[in-house]
Amino acid sequence: MRLISRPALMALIIAVLIVPSSGLLFAESRVVKVHAVVKGDTLWDISEKYLGNPFLWPKLWQWNDYITNPHFIYPGDRIRLYPPEVTVKRPQMKVEAQEVVEENQEEVKTGTVDDVPKYSFPELKSTGLISLNEMERAGKILNAEDEKVMLSAGDIVYAALSETPDRGDIYTIYDIQDKIVHPVTGEYLGYKVTILGAMEIKSFNDGLATAQITEAYNAILRGNPVMKQQDLPESISPVLSESSLDGYIIGTKENQRNFGENDVVYLDLGREDGVVAGNSFVIYRKGDTVRDKVTETEYTLPSATIGRLFVIDVKENTSAALILDSIEEMLVGERIKAEIR
Repeated sequence: MRLISRPALMALIIAVLIVPSSGLLFAESRVVKVHAVVKGDTLWDISEKYLGNPFLWPKLWQWNDYITNPHFIYPGDRIRLYPPEVTVKRPQMKVEAQEVVEENQEEVKTGTVDDVPKYSFPELKSTGLISLNEMERAGKILNAEDEKVMLSAGDIVYAALSETPDRGDIYTIYDIQDKIVHPVTGEYLGYKVTILGAMEIKSFNDGLATAQITEAYNAILRGNPVMKQQDLPESISPVLSESSLDGYIIGTKENQRNFGENDVVYLDLGREDGVVAGNSFVIYRKGDTVRDKVTETEYTLPSATIGRLFVIDVKENTSAALILDSIEEMLVGERIKAEIR
């Protein structure tokens, strides 16, 4: 340890005056290492490698103020690494004489998760996914008090329900779009639906509910299925999987051919496989097989990670997830692997 020299202090002051927005210079002396980003890197992976805990990735974002979007880092970017307990504040700091630590003199220590990040998506009211079992249990609008064909908010409807509701219960009204078919096995796994509105139960007798439509986002028709309202939570904390899980992306909410960051996708894994909301998965492509023409030996190239997703809603055999990051466009049928403890 040695005190900063006067020339060095003057140079530091000049640097602050020239680049006042940096806000990081006061901590530069504690840099342990700089990681040069390569293709396929994410802050999650870098945090796991250097800090021993992938959930500390927000610290990397905090330490490197040039990163405007934590889901996008690029080959050649230089990620500053500090001891996990260091907090780098972005506001301009007062420059004072201080001790300078020789580079690489300190070692990175594994940190603990002080504040586990939560992923929030309050604008996402529905994933648009219903399981086969849910559809079998769904009720149906049979008729309405008014004779008009298209129903709307304020109309009184009569619905057959397989369960006994309480007065005041809210039911969601759906329109069935498509069956979700597994891209590899061809198996039917669920239904893609659109929310049309909501209705409030007024009374129930012998399997028939009288309800009033309280919200209508589109035209509601007799025959539309209804299910008790199940809102998504506004935020979900990450939870690492207890076991190794491999599967596929089997569909998308918006029917895109190509999709990526912030899109909602459907997985062929669910509650019965051990999936819970908050699980994260890497999205990857298996490496190509190449043949040595001389020895006739075949080699499989390493798999390439192309993104990461976060589970937000779990059904019996399927799940809905949000793509957190992607380095290239994806297609239905991409492989996924759970991040495990």
